[in-house]
Amino acid sequence: MSQPYFILIVSALGMAGYVGCAIKNHKMLKADDLLTFALWCAGTITGVFAFVGAFNLSKQIGQETNGLYVGIFGLCLVWLSVQKTVEMTRELFLKPPSIPTSPVPTPVVENVENHEPQKS
Repeated sequence: MSQPYFILIVSALGMAGYVGCAIKNHKMLKADDLLTFALWCAGTITGVFAFVGAFNLSKQIGQETNGLYVGIFGLCLVWLSVQKTVEMTRELFLKPPSIPTSPVPTPVVENVENHEPQKS
């Protein structure tokens, strides 16, 4: 299977999983979050292919340095992409913060005879 097909399949499966988690947890799904998640999934696969391809590149004469840079870039891309996809997935499972209720203040009634405030 070629790299573009693999990236498309993983991105589509990632998007389907993200939508499934959002529906399961009754979260509002935004289109930009879905697109961002799909791009991070594609970035993960691209990073893996870059890292693996760096080994072939480093075997070519005069391309050893390029292979090193591509390999390092691939590893960093995988690390960042996995980190971002995990963060986005965790956000789907977080419970919304509860709104704290403030205590009801006691009404103050003024005593007409003494002109002093009294608590009722």
